[in-house]
Amino acid sequence: MVKRRKVLTAIGASVTATTVTAALATATDEDSTTAIAAAGATNERKLPVEATGEMTYRFEPKPDSDDKYLRKQSFRSEDLKERYGDPLFEYEPAIVPESRVPEGEDNEKISKKVVTQTQVIGTVEENMNAENEIWQQRKERPQIQDIPNLDSNVPVYHYQNASDASDMQNRGAPLNVAWETEDSQTIKNDMENGRGGGKWLPSPQTAPFRDPRYVNLPDGGTKSTDKHVMRFIPNLICTTRQYHIRLYDVPFEGVAAIGQAHRDPCDHGLLPGDTDYQIDKAREAVDGFWADGHDEINAETTYVGNTSEEYSSHGGTWAFYDST
Repeated sequence: MVKRRKVLTAIGASVTATTVTAALATATDEDSTTAIAAAGATNERKLPVEATGEMTYRFEPKPDSDDKYLRKQSFRSEDLKERYGDPLFEYEPAIVPESRVPEGEDNEKISKKVVTQTQVIGTVEENMNAENEIWQQRKERPQIQDIPNLDSNVPVYHYQNASDASDMQNRGAPLNVAWETEDSQTIKNDMENGRGGGKWLPSPQTAPFRDPRYVNLPDGGTKSTDKHVMRFIPNLICTTRQYHIRLYDVPFEGVAAIGQAHRDPCDHGLLPGDTDYQIDKAREAVDGFWADGHDEINAETTYVGNTSEEYSSHGGTWAFYDST
């Protein structure tokens, strides 16, 4: 059984995103928003913009393929136009299986879906400033005891990049797991084939389709997902439901890899009714694997505070796996 040390800040893991947002915003900041470490279009704090607008998904059959589609995604907002001079953020296109293309009322695959959403979008510099604010807020809290070896160099979100050569990014899901010595390939091998492995295998329908995400590094560079680990969840109604970890090897002393663990909802949230990514539950599922027969690993939890309104199932707590 894994040796387990619960490591919590004095504020505790029950802190809400609203509480932390209020603490980060200054009393005179008229551009404070509901999203943590984000601000309005006119902010002078060099933070990304919390923008409201229309998200459009377009699905086109992929040439020379019977079961693959090309998903083209774009977001249009007057907040972006005010801040950056261009209202349109276009995402890198992705290849998706037919099972991830929503159906209309006539049970035919739709070609277009438009929803009103709020997104956090900014330059790489602005997004790194936001992550630094989150880390600074964490450092200012009194600690009950030593915290895991995570510091302000470690990324706390991953991002979707713009399709052009600009440095614009859309904040994605909050990261929530980290390993001291295991790199992404070792983690993947162990979870798929090692002790207690075999259950961490992807859904047959989604295994070949793995969209890249990106993390920002202290030198100003970015890097895409290194490895994916998935665990198919059998379901008679939804064949795409699974736990999914995106893994990133990172160049930090005391942290070899970080990850974003979530549960893929049915149709990846493109249809109403199942849009909960259950991030905390996914983290606990990862923890369950490492707690089974890995005597050489300590499992710690620590509150980082990288919460997100869009991913409300993440309470801000990470799991950190270090060697005994």
